[in-house]
Amino acid sequence: MFADAMDACIRSLRAEETPAAKALFVRLVKTGSSYDNAFVGQFLIRALSDPWCRTGQLVPASLALVRSIRVARQCIERAVASWPTALSKDELFGAEGLAALATDDLFRAVLENTPAADLDFEHFLALARRALLLDTLAPRSPDRADSSALRFCCAIARQCYINEYVYDCTAEENDGVASLRDAISKHLTEAKPVPGAWVAAFACYSPLFSLPDCQRLAAGMAEPPLAGLYSQQVGEILQELGHRADLQQLTPIDDATSRRVRSQYEEHPYPRWVRSPSIDGAVPFSAFLASELDVKSPRPARQIDNADVLIAGCGTGQQSIQTAQRFPAARILAVDLSAASLAYAKRKTREMRIVNIEYAQADILRLDSIGKTFDFIECVGVLHHLEDPMAGWRILRSLLRPGGVMHVGLYSALARRDIAAAQVQIVAQGYPSTTEGIRQFRRDLQLIDRWRPYRWLTGLEDFYDTSGCRDLLFHAKEHRFTIRQIEESLAELGLDFLKFNVDSVVQQRYALRFPGELARTDLNCWTQFEVENPNTFLGMYNFYAHGPA
Repeated sequence: MFADAMDACIRSLRAEETPAAKALFVRLVKTGSSYDNAFVGQFLIRALSDPWCRTGQLVPASLALVRSIRVARQCIERAVASWPTALSKDELFGAEGLAALATDDLFRAVLENTPAADLDFEHFLALARRALLLDTLAPRSPDRADSSALRFCCAIARQCYINEYVYDCTAEENDGVASLRDAISKHLTEAKPVPGAWVAAFACYSPLFSLPDCQRLAAGMAEPPLAGLYSQQVGEILQELGHRADLQQLTPIDDATSRRVRSQYEEHPYPRWVRSPSIDGAVPFSAFLASELDVKSPRPARQIDNADVLIAGCGTGQQSIQTAQRFPAARILAVDLSAASLAYAKRKTREMRIVNIEYAQADILRLDSIGKTFDFIECVGVLHHLEDPMAGWRILRSLLRPGGVMHVGLYSALARRDIAAAQVQIVAQGYPSTTEGIRQFRRDLQLIDRWRPYRWLTGLEDFYDTSGCRDLLFHAKEHRFTIRQIEESLAELGLDFLKFNVDSVVQQRYALRFPGELARTDLNCWTQFEVENPNTFLGMYNFYAHGPA
């Protein structure tokens, strides 16, 4: 039945890539276990590059297809059997592996667009970059340049930049990278051409922007595959520095906890995304209120469609961009503590040609000073990182216009109980919340017996990049909530609960357990549902509420 559904979906996509056909394809590749249709790989590349959904959702299907190739599977199996022991290039790739993987468009599409969240592939990529580094450092004649090695090394370098160099490094690798840095810097100083293999191998361990005079690399990196690497690791950073220079600071940031949180996201903006799906079917804001939230606007539709929207804690811009695409007539103010995150968001917003977002640096705790109010306020994944979440929520409530809507996301104490236990152990064992501390923890988690009960963490996407792992397990401040606490908070703030924003599977299961329209907003029923299904809100409680008109 699955194969028939996939065949029908592929036929539809080949005729026309409609939103419905793309959505069906994503659902199928997320749930299927085998992909016999020869066109699945082709459309996975399209779905990753366009993209058709959040790219991380496509990684399991994509890597399953890569693994189905005999030569690739053998390389991965050799790496898994050896890790963390090093293998030479020939031992790891064999006679055919490097050329096969270097020309696999699907594998490269994963590496260049999203963290490759899979432990076996991480072991392979970590050993592959080590083997290619050591091979690059080995004495050779100039005519022995390996185009397959260069192409594959550039892809690994782009993946390592995306995951913020989360892979563990040996002392031998660190010494090799230091030697490459010196050699590249010397060539740049002397105005000599820098071998592309040096640049690619170095970029697997550290961004090219960290090199002195890195812009002088541009002339030698004008052609693929080096051109994409230069654009990612030099060109984009230069753009972000320009955006930081003209960033508006809307409020002071003087709260001690806010400063610690800001420091975390200055070092590791989160999430570090490459491509975000476009929202199909922009809607008037009044239609969204009426159809999705069953809220009648107190203001005339002609005015409310030009809604004033606040994104409080916009991070790297995914949420603000998607909101802007959904409500193109809205006027959006997106604020965050971190200038690095905001610069990233501004670059991506310009890249996607979004024009209705204003970005500014600000602290939620000071937003009551800006003299503005809003029809719609989104604050997802932010309040639980304040010293006093209710203090921030009260300020946001004061900015909400009569009849306005709030979209809020808060961590669930029940769903994050095991994550909280891991956080306690991380603190007890003294791992610092630095890149090196995160690398060491990830290595120990896989190798040391005391961490065996927590190895389920390797199944979470956030485990596979530095900012995600830090946000998940090493955050500067975290609170967790219950549905009962949310109910009490809404009552204090004079807000009415509208709905949880959950996927269709959860909606269907809840409706079977608690049928009837009234149950949809009954937080007592939702409390019981969560007790029976404790991982329902593993991401967070994501819900809408509104105030009286």
